[in-house]
This record gives sequence, structure tokens and C-alpha cells, in this order.
Amino acid sequence: MQQIIRLIALSQSPDTEIQRQVHQVSDCCLAVLYFILYFIALFVFYLLQQCRLINACSLPAKQLLVLRNIPEYDKYLTFIFTRLRDQDEAVRMVAGLTLKNNVKSYYREMAPEVRHYIRDEVFRCIGDPKTTVRRTAGTIITTIVDVGSLDECPGLLKLFIQMLSTNEVHLIDGTLSAIYKICQDSAEKLEEDDHKSGGLTELFGRLFQFLGSEHEAFRQFALGSINQFIICMPRVLRENFELYMKVRLK
Repeated sequence: MQQIIRLIALSQSPDTEIQRQVHQVSDCCLAVLYFILYFIALFVFYLLQQCRLINACSLPAKQLLVLRNIPEYDKYLTFIFTRLRDQDEAVRMVAGLTLKNNVKSYYREMAPEVRHYIRDEVFRCIGDPKTTVRRTAGTIITTIVDVGSLDECPGLLKLFIQMLSTNEVHLIDGTLSAIYKICQDSAEKLEEDDHKSGGLTELFGRLFQFLGSEHEAFRQFALGSINQFIICMPRVLRENFELYMKVRLK
């Protein structure tokens, strides 16, 4: 495993000679591992695929575009992003960004168990200690809702409300960031869902509380989220419009 991760790190180098060496070593590793364990072979494949985000002209990138056809590919990307917390942050970030792009382009084509795995696992990173990982997790969740629907994430608003009830700063930050992104892209979907579940009303109650938070980022995320509903103006915002305007005029 460590040798595989090292190959990813080397593949990010701008040095063409290093890229060529990585290409040669990775080909050799794949040839051996493919006959030893299918799972590990796939693991190598998807790890190397990520380098195309770092250097679109790299040799590994040109050779590994075919990996899109591997059924478990996105599950492995998810595993690296969510589970390998002891690895270099850059490795996790490339995996997460690749996953986000795949969700945007191919989500409807993914098998149901793959979609469920991505959704469930990415929520593990909402409270990650690393800010970049938290933000990327929020972006992936936002993309799922955008290309699919709220039905892809049943109980999403209730889960967010639960997460906001903690005292864990990283979890609150990641949750508010994700909420803000979703409100930016899917405010109308949330407003429509409120007629069914009433979750938006409860969520707004929590967001209004964070308008007075001592953390500037929390205040900005909360206000930014509420701002996305000015046009559709749901009932909960109409009922609290005076409070909203007081905050806006500060």
C-alpha cells in the first residue's frame, strides 16, 4: 500500500523523467498485482488515474483513462478520500476531486450500491480536521443533490440539523459549509421538499441561531444559506424576515 501511495506522490512531479519512471514502475506493479489479487490491481488503477488532475499531460494520465469502465472504481476513490486519513492530504484531495467530477458526469450510470456507498462514506468527512477535506466532502454531497435529487440523500436536512447540535467545531463548520453549497445550487429543491417534510423550517431555526455565533465563518455560512431563498421566500423566512433584515443591516 505504501508503495502505491508513493507512486501517486511521484506522479504529481512536473519532471518528465520522473513521470516516465512512474509509468514504467506502475506498469510493472499492475502486471504482478493483477494476477495476485484483483482488488489490489483495481486499487492501483484508480490511484494512478487521479494524477490526471495534477498534470493532464502526464504519462499515467494518458494510459489510465480506460479506468472509467471499472465498476468499483468510484468506491475505491471514495475509500481513499474518506478512510486513508494517515496519508498525504494531497492524495486524499485528488481522490475527492476526481470522485466529485465522476459524480457530476456519471452519477446516474453508477450502480445503486455504489451511489449509496459514496453518499454514506462522504458524510464521514464532513467533520474532518482538514478544512480542504471538509469543503470537498460538502461539494460532493452538493453535486449528488444537484445531479440527482434530495431523494438520493434521504433525511439529509434532519441529519444536518443533528450535526449542528454538536459542540464539535469541525463538524459544525463542515456542515454549515455543505448546507451553504446545497442552498446555492438547490434552494428550489429544498423549498419544494419542505412542503413534504418540513425539514427546511427546522433547519432555518438552526441557521438563525448561528447568525449570532462568535465564529465569523459560521455567521457567514448561515447568512449566505438564508440569502439563497430570497427569491422563493419560503414561509419560515417570511415569518422571520424582521430578524433577517436586522442581521443584514448590521
